[in-house]
Amino acid sequence: MLLQALPLMVVLSMASTAQAGELGPDLEDLQRDISRALDAYAVMDTDAFFAAQRDARTVVGDLTTLLEPEDVASFHGVSGLAAFLTEDDEGTEAAFSAAIAADPSWRLPDRVAPGNSVLVEIQDQAAARPAGPRSPLVNHDGFVIMIDGEPSLERPSDRPCVLQLVNDDWDVLWSGALDPADDLPPAAIDPSRFARGSSALAQALGDEGAYDRNTAGRLGYGAAGFGAVAVGLFTASAIASAQRASSQKQCIEDAACVADEDAWTERMDSLHRRSTATAWSGVGCTVAAAGLGVGAVLEWRF
Repeated sequence: MLLQALPLMVVLSMASTAQAGELGPDLEDLQRDISRALDAYAVMDTDAFFAAQRDARTVVGDLTTLLEPEDVASFHGVSGLAAFLTEDDEGTEAAFSAAIAADPSWRLPDRVAPGNSVLVEIQDQAAARPAGPRSPLVNHDGFVIMIDGEPSLERPSDRPCVLQLVNDDWDVLWSGALDPADDLPPAAIDPSRFARGSSALAQALGDEGAYDRNTAGRLGYGAAGFGAVAVGLFTASAIASAQRASSQKQCIEDAACVADEDAWTERMDSLHRRSTATAWSGVGCTVAAAGLGVGAVLEWRF
């Protein structure tokens, strides 16, 4: 009996393993990457530091769990260290300011910023920095926008932040780190559409079910491209047809123009075939342009 059940147990085990692999990163992954970055910075292993910092940013963008303010603060702190290493003084202070705004008790660990470090001075400057300007966000029924771990209808304009979109059940629908100059993600602009995901048409174009407002744009550009090709083909068809008609008219007026009747006939037939082929190709491109245009409208509206 046990032997008969083994194949089923193996299949179930494989399925559960695959499902676990699809869950994506969580807060423990983020905390581990932040710790890796801090450890690497403490020994000035810049390659390892930047690798861990990039991994942390990727994790923030893939999270399906809510961030706590202290986790956000630690993330901003590592971002500030990355700016410091690239000699971006303004970016360093802005990131440290974001960390302190998220968690007023945040400080870099002593192994990274000992008492005589310039980083301590920058932290103090960031702590004394007055509250900066904020940009309003639109409230959407059924959704909550989280800024640095707290619900907010404003986004800081002078420092980075972490934005997460959640629904009424506090399920995270979108997560990502934003720099001050970054545009709002589509999830924050139109969350109801984002929550519906992409249409079947968008998925067929390779969006894999993720929301992508650019699908309509790509379809529109495709329609314009096919339309331009159709115009070119119709023009080429008209030119070939005009050349054939001109040659025929010339030979009606002057029969001596046909020095080799077989060659002349072949040339006329060639022009006719060219004109016909390019015209039908133009019709095909016109149909493709119209189809893509309709698809763009449907994708944008629905």
